Amino acid sequence: MVSGIEAYVGFAKQHDINFNYVDVAEIISEVVANFDFESKNITLQLSDKQLSSIVGDKKYLKELFYNLFKNAMEAMPTGGSIRVTFETDDRYLKTSIEDDGCGIPENELNDIYDPFYTSKMSGVGTGLAKVYMIVEDHHGFISVDSVEGKGAKVCLQLPLERRQVVRV
Repeated sequence: MVSGIEAYVGFAKQHDINFNYVDVAEIISEVVANFDFESKNITLQLSDKQLSSIVGDKKYLKELFYNLFKNAMEAMPTGGSIRVTFETDDRYLKTSIEDDGCGIPENELNDIYDPFYTSKMSGVGTGLAKVYMIVEDHHGFISVDSVEGKGAKVCLQLPLERRQVVRV
């Protein structure tokens, strides 16, 4: 637990982002290769849509997607499915990752990005805090819709180009 806390503090203080054109489909393929979905009785459905490259940091986007897939898998200890879809408009790559796991109670949705907040028996609760920080660093947006007992859907919007976004 202490090493997890130290790792998060180091990440938060020292992360240095290097923006380049990156292929999100390639990043997701690399991340997915780290998981054994079959042994967990989880079906992964990836949209076959052609994706645009975006301006981002490959290392941190891999961290972002790793944490989202890990959370989805942990939400389905007896198996289920994860669906990943993509959509592009003139400014954003929109990605949704949806699982049919245990979901997040409505009263906890406001806390899920807080460092060290967790409802799990293991881990230190830094995964979604890192995800949020990475999305912010990329000037993107993240939202989570969930129904307890039915699953969760994480929606990301990452800019195609590196521009300052006006937040409302």
